[in-house]
Amino acid sequence: MKKLLPLLILLLLVHGASAKIIVFKKGNCTYVEWSNKTLIYKSNSKYQDIALRKAMDLCSKIHCTIYVLQGNYTIRSAWFYFKSNTSLIGVGNVIFSVIWGGYKGWGFALLTNYNDWKYYKGSEPGRQKTPYDENIKIENIKFYSLYVNWPNWGFGTRFLVFYRVKNLTIEHCLVNDFCGGGGLFVIDSYDVKIDHCKVFHSYYRAKRRVGDAELKVKGENITVDDCYINGAIDTDYGKHFAQLCLNIVGHNITAKDNRILHCGGAIWEETPGTSNVRLIGNVISQSWHCIGISAGDIHKVRGYDYDTKTLVKDNIDFDCVNGVSVLGCSNVTIVYNKFFNDQTGIRLQVATRTRAYMNLVYNTSVGVFIAGQNNTIDGNLIIDSNKAFVFNGRLNYYAERVPNSSDNVVKDNLLLFDNETIVNQTMVGKNYIKDNIDLDKFLEKIGFKFYFKPF
Repeated sequence: MKKLLPLLILLLLVHGASAKIIVFKKGNCTYVEWSNKTLIYKSNSKYQDIALRKAMDLCSKIHCTIYVLQGNYTIRSAWFYFKSNTSLIGVGNVIFSVIWGGYKGWGFALLTNYNDWKYYKGSEPGRQKTPYDENIKIENIKFYSLYVNWPNWGFGTRFLVFYRVKNLTIEHCLVNDFCGGGGLFVIDSYDVKIDHCKVFHSYYRAKRRVGDAELKVKGENITVDDCYINGAIDTDYGKHFAQLCLNIVGHNITAKDNRILHCGGAIWEETPGTSNVRLIGNVISQSWHCIGISAGDIHKVRGYDYDTKTLVKDNIDFDCVNGVSVLGCSNVTIVYNKFFNDQTGIRLQVATRTRAYMNLVYNTSVGVFIAGQNNTIDGNLIIDSNKAFVFNGRLNYYAERVPNSSDNVVKDNLLLFDNETIVNQTMVGKNYIKDNIDLDKFLEKIGFKFYFKPF
């Protein structure tokens, strides 16, 4: 193969950007061919990673497309990783069944920058010198993990990792990772599009708790669009939820039109260091935080004023503990969302300069919880909540410059069938509450009687 490589590269240059490589299984062999059926490589190994690696090595010399024909391809993680200037596209029902192990205690399956993965977790000087992979596209491939080769595995492992990539596209893929550590990770990457993908677990045997994130994106100019993420895992020890479903870190990131359920944090934005995030049109359910924008442990926050410039718009969530939580952050806009059957619809905790307006909050224990300063809550419709607005400064105790819950504006909200309107708990300062309409109480005052709730 090494002797033929210069000739193959020359042929690839002749073919140019339109070059196509076909990978397919036939009997016990795996074939790599040009699109004109000229044979490049033939492997009789029971593993298909060798043939795929040959195709990837060749294609990475200049951008080309590798078409993988229908079949189940068994891949050893240590023998295969993604490379620059390659498009890997499945034709038909293409499954990559990945046998994978660990690297210095960290699991991985398929990844980029294989030799530099050790820099991901640590702070070694070489980490910032890791070169970027570029121009990678993965489409219509189902990734299944088979097993990990150490006992009681699961927590801290990563299945599918793209580390330091520029111009990455992942479309119409499925990541089914039953290890419990993490599904799809895109780390320190730029210009990324993840579209119409599914990420979930099928089974989890480890005794430890479920691990990190189903889908984590960290970098700049990233879009996660129309994906399905399910963090529920059936185990030998009962049902568990993943800690996070979609974990966001970085700048200029959009998550829209996704369906997410069964997580500690369905969409979880981490600050400081994250800004210009847009969370639009997602449907989220059965999680602890449907949407969380967090500066970390609230009881340890010292400087709470992390300006995230986050837009939370047109989302629908139901059956969560908290609909949207702003924890130790500022400058969040929450608009046109619908919160159903949550314990708390909107939770502002050690939050400042956040505005929530034109939202629908229905059938919650608390409509809006406010533990911060200089927030504005206006023009919302709050129906059938036990407490419409709750002020509580106690949770700000550890945060500097936030001695109580004060200087918040609550105005022009429409309330209907709420048991209590304003509840001041502890450490509450002066807030501005005006022009809110408690509609059912107003109608009762003028003689209208409700014999049943129309909702």
